[in-house]
Amino acid sequence: PESFEDIKKWNEIINDFDINVKLCVGKATDSKSETDKEKLEKFYDDIDNWTLDNDFEYIDFENNEATEEGKNGVERVIEALETNMWENAVMKKGNDNDEEDDEDKKLMEEVEELRKKLFSKLDDDDGFDNLITNLKNLKDIGQSLPDEARRDLAAKVALSFEMHFGLEDEDGDIKEEFL
Repeated sequence: PESFEDIKKWNEIINDFDINVKLCVGKATDSKSETDKEKLEKFYDDIDNWTLDNDFEYIDFENNEATEEGKNGVERVIEALETNMWENAVMKKGNDNDEEDDEDKKLMEEVEELRKKLFSKLDDDDGFDNLITNLKNLKDIGQSLPDEARRDLAAKVALSFEMHFGLEDEDGDIKEEFL
């Protein structure tokens, strides 16, 4: 078919670049006549030969059934793109959960702020009374919060106590046995 001629033109351009993923994605026809089936078979033979000669992988877009060789159709296209080592990709440091790290950092900042509010005047004459008053105020605030928010507040208060009373290891992290 004429549509296959387009990819041959693109191949001339593609050869000028170092491309790791070369996919020739096509759509089969549902022809009923024997002549068309013979032409289609020859066409697929031509495609197979051309793709092998030019380092392309042919993928029948509509065939999504897995075979012994692996995935087909859209799933194979996705797999080919996901498994390629893209040269501009930058590996993340540490774990891949930057969002979780940001949330943890924000949580620890909130806990530190709460710790400062609770314990900043502890060394004063009425410091312990201030601490108890602040805890009572937090309890009152917590009672008006939804269940999950109340639990979050209680966890922050507990962590602020842990931080204040030296339950951190040498690196400044809360010791695991207290988490």
